[in-house]
Amino acid sequence: MIDGEAVIHELVLPAPVEQVFGMFTDARLLVRWIGISADLQPRPGGHFRFEVAPGQFCDGRYVIVERPGRLVFTWGWTDPDFGLPPGGSVSR
Repeated sequence: MIDGEAVIHELVLPAPVEQVFGMFTDARLLVRWIGISADLQPRPGGHFRFEVAPGQFCDGRYVIVERPGRLVFTWGWTDPDFGLPPGGSVSR
């Protein structure tokens, strides 16, 4: 769905909310799911960065961290070829 300038994509996952929350806040779980390495500081203002493929990093900041059900973070790619710089997008 497109809302003005925003692109909104909703996804329903067949997993408990606590498990999904952990996939975005626990480096060990994130790497099991996607990526090679991860550095996560899951607190408001905390940085996160994970390597999806060799030399390809997703980078952002946590905005809201309310365990177990609300997590908002900015994100983007460090590689300018992706056209979405770190902080260029926000999850809700």
